[in-house]
Amino acid sequence: MTVTKDSIARQISTETGHSAQASSELVDKILDVLKESMEKGNDILITGFGKFKITERPGRTVNNPLTKHQMVVKSRNVVTFRSSAKFRKDINKDTESES
Repeated sequence: MTVTKDSIARQISTETGHSAQASSELVDKILDVLKESMEKGNDILITGFGKFKITERPGRTVNNPLTKHQMVVKSRNVVTFRSSAKFRKDINKDTESES
């Protein structure tokens, strides 16, 4: 199952008693703040969850397998995520008891 922005807003609304609209606006605002911060080149560190970081992927020359022509792929920025040790431990609780 994929968790969507809407399902996050609904869960916040249910758990806090805020309206669905207010919860949706809150989720949108949080995501806007994160995006704007990353657009400025800042990393995002959420303690207990992980770190979002912008990494530059260098340009390179690749071969098209169909036409055999070389193409240049421009450098670009990508977002990487590194989960915190606590987060990794929390999501692996069930697997630890089996080993």
